[in-house]
Parts: sequence; C-alpha cells; structure tokens
Amino acid sequence: MAERTPLPGPTTKFRRIRRLATFLVALTAALSIAPDVFPASVTLSWNPVSFKNLRGYRIYCGTSHRNYSRRVTLGKATSGTVTNLVKGKTYYFAVTSYAAGVESGFSREVVFPPIEAPIHDTRVQNSGDASDTPASDGGFELQVLSGTDPPAPGVNDAGGDSVAAPDFGSIQPHESVYLEAEAGALEVPLETGMTMSGTGFIRVPVGLEPVSAPLREGGTATYAFTVTTAGDYTFWGREYCPYSTRNSFFVSVDSGPFLTWNTAIVNGWLWDQVRDGSSGVPLKLRLGAGDHTLRIKQKEDGTRLDKILITSAPQPFPSTLYCAVSRGVPGRWSITDPDPPGAKAVSVFDDERGGPVTELSGSETANAFRLGGRDLDDWHNARQFVLEWSMKFSEDYVVSVHLQTTDGYREIRYKPLMGNGPGDDRTIDCGLGPGTLDGDWHTFARHLQKDLSRAQPGVKILEVNGFSVRGSGRIDNVKLGADR
Repeated sequence: MAERTPLPGPTTKFRRIRRLATFLVALTAALSIAPDVFPASVTLSWNPVSFKNLRGYRIYCGTSHRNYSRRVTLGKATSGTVTNLVKGKTYYFAVTSYAAGVESGFSREVVFPPIEAPIHDTRVQNSGDASDTPASDGGFELQVLSGTDPPAPGVNDAGGDSVAAPDFGSIQPHESVYLEAEAGALEVPLETGMTMSGTGFIRVPVGLEPVSAPLREGGTATYAFTVTTAGDYTFWGREYCPYSTRNSFFVSVDSGPFLTWNTAIVNGWLWDQVRDGSSGVPLKLRLGAGDHTLRIKQKEDGTRLDKILITSAPQPFPSTLYCAVSRGVPGRWSITDPDPPGAKAVSVFDDERGGPVTELSGSETANAFRLGGRDLDDWHNARQFVLEWSMKFSEDYVVSVHLQTTDGYREIRYKPLMGNGPGDDRTIDCGLGPGTLDGDWHTFARHLQKDLSRAQPGVKILEVNGFSVRGSGRIDNVKLGADR
C-alpha cells in the first residue's frame, strides 16, 4: 500500500482511522488558454463529506504519481483551484478531508491533462505523520459558493474521529480564454488608455452622446478567439465604470444579436459578468470547438474595459450569496427600526428580472431592514471584502454595510449622492449618484476596504457583519466575494 510523503513543517501523529465513508466526488479541471502572462490553473470540486467534526479539505498536487510537492488547505468549501501551474506540463492531484489531529487517506489520483493509460492505485489509510497546520501556499483560500452559511455537516454515526477520503470521478476539461481589451480591432471613437498599474484598457471618450441602438453608428472592438472544447461559456470583463450613466456596452458573439451589458457600478477595477440588460441574466452560450468572434460596441461614454474572460468554468470568481430569491436564497431579513409601523420585507415577482426578488416597503427612510446570517446574527465574514448587490429604487435610500475593524465598529453608508458625504468617526458616507433613483435596476460592486481607507486611512476590516437598507425598493443578489 502506498504511503503519504509528508510535506515539510509541523507534524502531528494521526490517529488510526476507524471508519471510512465513501462520498461521491466530481472533478473539473480548468486550464487557461491564454497568453503566457496568464498562468494555467486546475479547479477541483467535490460533494461534502458527512462528519460532525470536519474542518475542511486539502488538495495535493505534484508532477509525478503520488509525489506531491504542493498542498492547498481549504475550509469546508467543496471546490478549490490550484494556480501558477506551467502550461503544457502534466500534474497529478488528490484530495483529503481532515479534522482536529486526523486526516483521511488520499483520494484516487487524477491527472491533468488526462493521459491515455489510467493510473491504478489503492486508497491510502491514514498512517505516518503529516501536518495539520493549514498551508499558506500563495495565500490561497476558497470562499463558500452559495448560501448564507455553509450547511452544518452531518453526524458521523461511528462517533469517532475518522474522516472519509474523497473518491474522484471522471475528469472533464474546462477552458478559460483571456483577452486584453486593447488587443482587439478597434474602431473610432473607441480609444485606449493606461491604468495606474501600467496596463492598457479601452474606453468610450467622455462627452459623446449615448448610442441608443447597436445598429447605429459607433465604435466597435472585435476579438477573434478559439476554444478547443465545446461547452457552455460565460463572459466576463474587468471594468471600471463608477457612474450609473456611464456603464454600458453592446455585446455580440459570432454575429448574433447584440445585448446590452449594464456593467456593475464600481469604485475600482473589478471582474464583472456580462449580463443581459436589467434582467441580470448572465450571457451563457453553447460554443463549439473552433474559432469565434466577440464584438463589444460603444453605448455610453466613459465606460472602460481592461480585460475579457471567456470561460466554461462554473465559478471563476467564487462568492458567498446572502440573498437571491430566484436562486433559492431568500435571505433572513428583519425590521430593525419598525417605527412607524407597517414596514414589510416580502418576495415579489419582478417583470424585468423575470423572477422573484425581495421588496422592502416602509415610510421613506424611517424604517430599517437588516439582512442577517443564519439566525439573524452577524455574517462574521473575515475573507471576502467586495460587496455586490442589485437594486431598483425610485425614492431616497441608505444602504449600509456593517464592519468590525481594527478600530472597532464601522458603518459604510451608500446614498444617492453625487460625491461622498462627511460621515463621522463611526460612519463613512459614499455617493452612488442621483441617477440611481431612476426606477431601473442597477448592480453595484464595492471594494469595502477602499471605501473605508478613503475616509479613515490605516483602519483595516476584520469582518463584514451585515447589510441593511432604509427606504422602499427592490433588492436582489446580495453577496460578498474576494478581490478580483
């Protein structure tokens, strides 16, 4: 029976595994098809193991059979990505689950790219020494993919400290194609610019009249790209569009109809998924293997685009979802300021979104609604500091995010102001612009640390602990993600 080769570092003697429980695992691998500046990566995913004291999972990676030189330690999330791989090189992967002082044996090994002759190995029982200290390889950590909190693990009916070894299923390739926005065939009036970090981007010059329809005259950026595997692909853009009146392009793939991409309103460069207008429905197309064409056309002035990602990976930017009724996460709303009485938080069908959303109704900004965690408690999210949400308001509002920082409690308040408000020692006021009161759906994405540092340099976020709203309107897709 093969034995684990422990990685350097603190070690602890494993207890003998008393019972193994098999659970199904699916593996997906994502290998970037991109210029050399973009490293290759492989993404693994699996179903959760049922064990009451489970702490998480570890991915092992190496360049030969059962000889692993890298380890990525995760929490209870059931997916992880190993980055900074050398494109064209063969890698071997295995996964373990672990609890306090005990770790399962390796899963069946998988290889990417796949090789014709399968490797036959035997599952390893826990034996020997290995580290139970989480690795800090590249600062990697994986976020929960969905839900307000990860579900509580099941109970190990053996009652002991044994954990199950994952068992990999088949391997399926996923592709990611990165494009530099300024590398396309550009038509005037689109122009190029340079970010603060020295990378190029494209933009629609400020001061031009909006293009009302895609068939009217306007500048277009055209990109040729190739995918080697047929599949369902989504489209992302790294954009910087801070105003609700300067945040849209027209997008077409393979000479298909144009859709309107209303980008997220952001306070810094961020990856944003291409969505169809106010519906919020992501652009997802079935692409055959071969050559394709992407066209991005001018719509509103001032809109900026740095990079493009076309990927079949299901979650290229994992996030924690706190409220999205149409996706089965209604959220846990409470009325924290019920005076005057009559305030409500209910689910309603929204015609533009094509599904249910959360509707808040109260007396102007007198009533407050808070989105809490599992038991209406704090979120305690200490890993993800980019807040994203969609909203539709036609009257005054205050959207707040509640933080625990190195200097105590802080509240960042987002209002329909032009510019930022004064705030005080505990509150920071940020303007989202009066155009956000137009009764249309808008998506916002905020680097919370950037908003905090603007007003209070040196204060660092420790946890994000909730989201609250004053005002009457509709809310959808409230989530936190890591910087992207």
